[in-house]
Amino acid sequence: MMRIILLLYILLSAGLCCSQLSDQAKIQKLDSLFNALGKNNMSMGSISIYKNGKEFYSKTYGISNDRNHQKVAADGKTLYRIGSVSKVFTAFLIMKLAEEKKLDLKNDISVFFPELKQAKQTSISQLLAHKSGLPVYHRVDDLEKLRRSRTEAEFIATINKREGNMDTSKFRYNNLNYTLLGLIVEKVSGQSYNDVLAYYLKELPEHAVYGTYHILDAQKHEANSFHLEDEAWKEDYEITESPLSDGSGFLLSNARTLNEFMTHLFDYSLLSKESLDAMLPKSGMFGYGLMKSNFYEHKGFGHTGRIEGFTGACTYFPAEQIGVTFLQNGTVYPLNDIMVFVGDILFDKPLIVPGFSKITLGENDIAKMQGRYANKEEAYTVIADTKKHRLRIRIVKGHSPLKMIIPTLALEKNRLLNPSQGIIFDFNSLQDAQYKYCEMKVNGAKLKLERVTK
Repeated sequence: MMRIILLLYILLSAGLCCSQLSDQAKIQKLDSLFNALGKNNMSMGSISIYKNGKEFYSKTYGISNDRNHQKVAADGKTLYRIGSVSKVFTAFLIMKLAEEKKLDLKNDISVFFPELKQAKQTSISQLLAHKSGLPVYHRVDDLEKLRRSRTEAEFIATINKREGNMDTSKFRYNNLNYTLLGLIVEKVSGQSYNDVLAYYLKELPEHAVYGTYHILDAQKHEANSFHLEDEAWKEDYEITESPLSDGSGFLLSNARTLNEFMTHLFDYSLLSKESLDAMLPKSGMFGYGLMKSNFYEHKGFGHTGRIEGFTGACTYFPAEQIGVTFLQNGTVYPLNDIMVFVGDILFDKPLIVPGFSKITLGENDIAKMQGRYANKEEAYTVIADTKKHRLRIRIVKGHSPLKMIIPTLALEKNRLLNPSQGIIFDFNSLQDAQYKYCEMKVNGAKLKLERVTK
């Protein structure tokens, strides 16, 4: 999960600029992009873009709920799970409490969790920076084990059963760090996480953000997540409820609120400059709750989120005073690729908006792709062959005899998409009627594989 998050949100390569578009032309391109995504069932969700402190563009599309076969269209009131974007808010609350001298970031956490094995060796700042010696929880099944805890004592006992992280000098993404920080917010303030968050955000024009411990409620405009099945959106039913606050990823919000929050965070109306500077990444890519999210030469900061079928990204570019938040409750086309399209439009990079419509491949198209492609350094192999006259894509990792079959649909004659994992296969460099390379893209990560002969 960490590898996906790291690569999901960063694009550091240089690019060529084209002539600047007018604001109206950018809005039209953005409309074309999200209309095409929605029309072709590639995405459902909400996008908000802020510029100079005001909303420049917004669009909400798709459905929020489908209970009893009654589809409810998403709108401006719809709230989405924001996953790990919650960590920005948790870090913000910790910094507010530190500003008010209610806690010291240098102190260890034994006063809050005396029964936790590594508590005396773990400082609040280590939790913020993902450099603690605590057991690492980042897989979905890991988090499920924690969420089953009904009391804090049971929660701590579950953690103590696992081995800790031995190397605290290196960054290691760990949801447990921010789960504990959320509980520290409650212990220091004597109030619930939601109450503390509402208090510190009370001056914001938009502050529709709170944590939920229950199954999502359609009556409160809380959207459920969906997956694509037989070209139709099918609702996912949640099964997880937790009685404990989870500062790592339990918040719901909307795109406008997140942009409003980031705008005021970076104009120092929510935190002092000293506190915000402490949150920003220094030598690495992660600071206190904020990750680098650069787009070409434009330096941005924010976070991504993924939880129970929801995906999202929130970033702010201080120099340009631009905030972009995109939240989805239905994801087929990779979120990172959509964010790159948005960045291309906003920052005047060359872009022709794709149509996102599926096409049928002919026998000649399939023949060009067939073969074995390998990347020896990463030990990945992609096999393109046919079964019952249909193109089949299989992936092999290392020397495993198992070949994972990846169902795909064709977006172009040389581009395939796996909807469930958001994997794109781009075949290129046609030589002797066959492609020489296959580029596998997973949420922004690119892996180039070269055709090999047996």
